Amino acid sequence: MKLWEAERLVFKVKLEKLVSGRRVGMTTDMWTSAAGRGYMVITVHFIDDEWKMRNAVLAFKRVLYPHTSERLASHFLEAVNELSPELVSSLWAVTADNAATHPVMIEEMKKLIRKQFESRVAAADDGTVVPQKAPEDFFLIRCFANVVQLALKEGRKDAPSIDSSIGKFRDNFKKTSDSPELIETMQSLCATLKQQFHKFELDTPIRWNSTFHMIDTGIKLKPALVELLHRIRNRHGGYCDLSINPDDPVCEEIPESVWEGLSEFCKFLEIFRKITVIMEAKGHPTLGLVAPVYYLVDGHVARAIDKESEFKTAGMIKFATAVQRKIKEYGDVVIRP
Repeated sequence: MKLWEAERLVFKVKLEKLVSGRRVGMTTDMWTSAAGRGYMVITVHFIDDEWKMRNAVLAFKRVLYPHTSERLASHFLEAVNELSPELVSSLWAVTADNAATHPVMIEEMKKLIRKQFESRVAAADDGTVVPQKAPEDFFLIRCFANVVQLALKEGRKDAPSIDSSIGKFRDNFKKTSDSPELIETMQSLCATLKQQFHKFELDTPIRWNSTFHMIDTGIKLKPALVELLHRIRNRHGGYCDLSINPDDPVCEEIPESVWEGLSEFCKFLEIFRKITVIMEAKGHPTLGLVAPVYYLVDGHVARAIDKESEFKTAGMIKFATAVQRKIKEYGDVVIRP
C-alpha cells in the first residue's frame, strides 16, 4: 500500500506538470463486474509539448446503484479531485457513451464545480486577489463508435430474419470451436477442398464488429462448413462420433437464402468496420473526423435502402432502414442541433 501511495504521488506530480497551462479531455465509461457491481473508469487525454497525444487512467471507482446523473457527476469529480483538484481547472470536454444520463451529468458537474470554486481566489495582473473563475465551458462529446454500435443493434432488432441467421451461425461456430476434434476435421476438409482455414471467431454483444468478423469467417469457410454438415447428416464414416450429431439442430442444412442474406450483411457492414478502426485510433485526434464520417455513413445507408442498390433482400432493407433512423437521431442532436 505504501508503494502504491508513493507511485501515485509521483504520477500526480508528473501529470500536473504535463497538463499545466493546457486544456485536457477526459473519457468515462461504466463497467459491470461479474458480481454485478458498477465501476466507473476515467481517463485523461492531452497533447504534450512535443505534440504527442498522451493519456492516463485517473481512476477506476466503484459506483453504487442507482446510477443517476447526480451520482455519476459526484463520483466523477470526487475521483478527479482525489488525484489533483488542478485537473478540474483544465477540463475541456468529457467523452462518454450515449446513455441518457450523461447530458444531465455534465450539467450537474458544472453545478458542483461552481460550489467547489466559491472559496478559491487567484492573483490578478495588478496583484490584487480576485475570485478564481470556475471552468464552465466544458462540454459532452458523444462517442461516435458507440453510436455505430447502437445503430447496428437497432438494425438487428428490426430485422429478425438477419438476427436469426446470425444466431444459427453463432450456435454452429460455438459448437465447433468448443471441440478440438471438430476443428481438426474442418482443417482437414479445408485441405481437401484446397481452401484456406480460418480460425473460428465468436462474437460478443458489446462489440458489433466481432459479429462482422464471425459472419465473414463463416462465409470464407462456406465450402468446408457445408461439406462438414452434409457428411454428419448423412452419417459418413468417421463423422458419426463428433460432438455435433446428425439430429442436432445446428447440423441442419443452411439454406442458400441465408448465405445470400449474410453475404449482403457483411458487404453493408464493411464500411462500418473501416469507420470503427478510424474512430478508435489512439495516435491522433478523431473529433474532427466525426462530421465527415457521419455524412459518409448517412450516404452509405441511404444508398443501401435505394431500390436500385445492390442490396435486394427484405431483411437487409429493414436492417438498413433501422440503422438510418438511429444514425439520424445522433445527427439531429450533434451534427444538426
